[in-house]
Amino acid sequence: MLPHKFTVFLIREISKIDKKVPCFCRYLSKKICPTEKSSCKLPKEKIGGRIIRNRCMEYKKSLEKCPKKSFDELCCKKLFEKALPKCENTTSSDDYRKAHVSIKIRANKIMNYVEESVKAIRKELEEELKVARNEETSKMHNILQSVEYKAVRLSEMDPHCGMSKKNDILMLNDKAKRELNVWQCDSAPGIRKIKSDLSKLEQDAKFKGETAMALIQCCRNCRSPLALKECIKKNAEEAMKIIEAANTEARKRLNVIRELKNTTFKENRAAASEITKWYEKEMRDMSNHLSDCIEGIIKARRTNKSRPS
Repeated sequence: MLPHKFTVFLIREISKIDKKVPCFCRYLSKKICPTEKSSCKLPKEKIGGRIIRNRCMEYKKSLEKCPKKSFDELCCKKLFEKALPKCENTTSSDDYRKAHVSIKIRANKIMNYVEESVKAIRKELEEELKVARNEETSKMHNILQSVEYKAVRLSEMDPHCGMSKKNDILMLNDKAKRELNVWQCDSAPGIRKIKSDLSKLEQDAKFKGETAMALIQCCRNCRSPLALKECIKKNAEEAMKIIEAANTEARKRLNVIRELKNTTFKENRAAASEITKWYEKEMRDMSNHLSDCIEGIIKARRTNKSRPS
């Protein structure tokens, strides 16, 4: 095998007019010696009016400055100028990694969506319950204050009668609060169902997401790379179907829960409003009764004063 770097020395005579001047001409391999058009040229000297090439050893330092290219770069320059083609062949490991990442992202997305939606509905539920409770409590407090004033005045006139009427007022107030609490507490009709449905939805979404991620890791003991790729592809398709079904079902159930929440609050507000109206009527009657008692005591005192002793 010949080395790719070699030098051949030939002796010839160059004739020009009547003079014959021998010279050593060096011919380098095309793999090393650059062409006349290239930027890196071997140095030349004039001897006796003729241009000859010097030996490489004499200009070793100058030659070292020339850029050196590898054998592959010199012979396969056109290949290096083109970008390397992308390999389209994938292994079963690549397919598994791609499918696992895709399923994991989608499963986490649906689980996070359900979790955030459930938190938002629970927050709305608590805020609406708090607002409704404060409204009805404020109304009852204003009604109670007007009646208690008369009860205190009656107690000053007749302590026994005043204490009896105060007990009646407290009993009415406690009864109204208990009735309101049935419709405004966390265990109110409809509220318990909403909370139960939210918890169940959250659990189902988490279970289906974990099932899809576990399915992509399953294999039926494939014995060849081709069978393994088919197994991964089939499991990925089944896992994707589970996630899509879970996504569709979760959105439908969330819409149903929101509608149930709105309906429940309308019904509970109507029931609480009826209780408040009943309480207002009872307290109005109690207020009129206390006014009659106070007027009766005042008249009795006037009558007793007007009688001769």
